[in-house]
Amino acid sequence: MTERRNLGKYEIIKELGRGGFGIVYEAKDKVLDRHVALKALHGQFASDPLFLERFEQEAKLAAQLEHPNLVPVYDFGQDKGHNYIVIGLMKGGSLKDHIEKYGALDSYRAKAVFEQILEGVSYIHQNNVIHRDLKPSNILFDQHSTARISDLGFAKAVRSDVSSSMSSSGGMVGTAAYMAPEIWYGKKVTEQSDIYSLGCIAYEMITGEMLFFGETPAETMTKHLIVGPQLDASLPDNWRKLIEKCLAKDLSERYQTAKAVLEDLNSGLFDASHEQVRAIDTVSVTDVISTERYQIAKEVLADLIFDLFNTPQERVQSIDTVPMTDMPLAERYQNTKEVWTDLKLDLIDMPQEREQSIDTAPVTDVPCVEYEALVELFESTNGAGWENNTNWLQTKAAGDWYGVEVSNGHVKSLSLSLNQLTGTIPASLGNLTYLTELWLDTNQLTGTIPASLGKLKYLMKLSLYTNQLTGIIPASLGNLKELTGLWLHDNQLTGNIPASLGNLKNLTGLWLHDNQLTGTIPTSLGNLSNLKILSIRNNHLTGKTPVILSNLLD
Repeated sequence: MTERRNLGKYEIIKELGRGGFGIVYEAKDKVLDRHVALKALHGQFASDPLFLERFEQEAKLAAQLEHPNLVPVYDFGQDKGHNYIVIGLMKGGSLKDHIEKYGALDSYRAKAVFEQILEGVSYIHQNNVIHRDLKPSNILFDQHSTARISDLGFAKAVRSDVSSSMSSSGGMVGTAAYMAPEIWYGKKVTEQSDIYSLGCIAYEMITGEMLFFGETPAETMTKHLIVGPQLDASLPDNWRKLIEKCLAKDLSERYQTAKAVLEDLNSGLFDASHEQVRAIDTVSVTDVISTERYQIAKEVLADLIFDLFNTPQERVQSIDTVPMTDMPLAERYQNTKEVWTDLKLDLIDMPQEREQSIDTAPVTDVPCVEYEALVELFESTNGAGWENNTNWLQTKAAGDWYGVEVSNGHVKSLSLSLNQLTGTIPASLGNLTYLTELWLDTNQLTGTIPASLGKLKYLMKLSLYTNQLTGIIPASLGNLKELTGLWLHDNQLTGNIPASLGNLKNLTGLWLHDNQLTGTIPTSLGNLSNLKILSIRNNHLTGKTPVILSNLLD
């Protein structure tokens, strides 16, 4: 296997890791010219037709689940006896890697990561899927440091029916340190079993230590069933209460849904602490006397404990050369702006009070993550050739750029219709958290609609019509609860109309005509009580139009 350099249309580049079921490689899709992660199964599984049938079924299931916090599944195949599954390449490593290298996450970062994990788990539960093997090594980070859940279909493929906690070979479902008590007893696995695992993960993020660690499975089982969780005394009260409720042995006392956990996480009890704000304030205030400022950049890192998952090599080099206390003054950073330039610390959304303390440090008028998304848009769409590129990149103030509206320190609107945009829509646009309108219609854009656009929870208008976009309509667009208008017509989109669009309760107009869509019209669209117009002509749709929608067709 190691001598083979190709599997199907995939060129093997390097090995990334090994597990109980196979070897993971970084590979290149020679047809689509993109890098992916390829999991090649060990040989013993290739001779088990039942395993392969179930594995293929679950790979197909996972491929249908599309969400910004799930690792995407692209392909499944076989080449000369080697079975493999192809997923998105997550360049940021795993949560387990981060904890092992850097220890616990600070409370703010832990909240951000846990929120993303909960969003993904809530989504799969809503689609009647239970992961059953949630653990830090199955939480991966993409190039934007977004947490994504992995091994959904792969882990489930080797298990028996979801109602059972035993595999077909009689083994337990899951990983011992994260398994709920009901699994140890061989009882039914439910959504609450995943929630128990989430409690274990949350504890490990906050403390850096596994909650139920044993030298043997028997010792681990004893800790789960008899000893119970022994929470560190220094655990903050808000995290303690949440984790205890996740870990309740009595299912009636445990959180019933991942959504309920998410609601508590966002209840206001988990805002950044005064100490965290202080850590940033002393960096950004320029008139603080020198003895009260941080003396070296590593002191900033020690306070913030910022995880820059899979930092690019050049940034790693800049951090590696951060001087120690015994270095000459001339070799140390001379001022805080040099620290900001090298480390680009503003990589995650901050609460309003923290943003205000940082405002004087960055050189742009929006957070760096939003600034970088705009620059990537300019570069990926051949911005230099736009008809209306006046002021683009001539100033670092994004609010001065053509088509960009900035309000209250955030990008609120992108209006780039009727230009000569070519290339693809970058996934990083999903980082424009406060965007309310996105107009990219009437251009020459190609590629697919990024699933990350489903993260734009305040988006009200999404207009991508009259381009050359291909692929499916991402199911994640169903997360855009504020959306009132969706224009995707006059492209080359394929696949089914996602049933998730039925979640867009505020939608008044849906234009999908003149594409290559197939399948039937989802009955869920009948839930759109505010819908006034539905345009789906000139596709390859089959079946009858639901009566409730017939009077809306243009």
